[in-house]
Amino acid sequence: MTNTYLNLFRIDDICDKMPNLKNIFKLIEILNSFRIKPLLGIVPNVEDSNIIDKNSNFRLEDLRSLIKKNKVEVALHGYNHKYVTKNGGLLNLNKYSEFAGLSYEKQKKKIKKGINLIKKRLGIDVKYFFAPAHSYDLNTLKVLKEFDLINVDGINLFPFEYKGVFHIPQQRGYIRERFLWFKFGVFVNHFHPKTITERVLKDVEEFCRENKKYLANFNEILEKKEYYLELNEKYKTYSKIFRKWFYVKRFLYKLKMKVVK
Repeated sequence: MTNTYLNLFRIDDICDKMPNLKNIFKLIEILNSFRIKPLLGIVPNVEDSNIIDKNSNFRLEDLRSLIKKNKVEVALHGYNHKYVTKNGGLLNLNKYSEFAGLSYEKQKKKIKKGINLIKKRLGIDVKYFFAPAHSYDLNTLKVLKEFDLINVDGINLFPFEYKGVFHIPQQRGYIRERFLWFKFGVFVNHFHPKTITERVLKDVEEFCRENKKYLANFNEILEKKEYYLELNEKYKTYSKIFRKWFYVKRFLYKLKMKVVK
């Protein structure tokens, strides 16, 4: 395993009445075949109609067998995935949030309820968190620190610590989307249930086959936490350049989409 270039995988919006079940479980199966446990972003009390299929009979409890067999890891992905503010938070990637802009007390209440509900429904303790829409603020981090949760988000080349919270950055969506050629850093590739097509499954399998030695699980990052913090310090200038590049590319992409419309 090459420690300066790794790929991890997370699947967002895992909730009751989740759509596209066949492809989601096929994606998990493909990743498992390469000894990869994807991190599932659980929404324990979903209230966002945009991420569900009313005809789906899926329940979070259906994940218990995968968890018991150690096929997946679990993160808290918000409490209800309901956007209540127009605050982009620290990353400012989207202008809406379930958390950013709310008081510390309100965020703490939501996150605590989420942790307890996952414990009740799935029988496990949560150690990872990532906010819907990548929008979190300093109050969010204050709560994460209090509950000793790891934030799987941020634009950086290597895992880092900020405000007493350990962050594993998430810089790439669908693996063919961006920075595929850039083989330096710890990259989290993330997927959404509704957009996991047959083409995505094929691309993921091909990517994993071609990059076997560059695949990792989240627990492996935690086991070598100090090592990655050292890498982050060593290459912090590179990360600053990468962040600027990331936001420029995002700006140009949005501009292009406006022109197309």
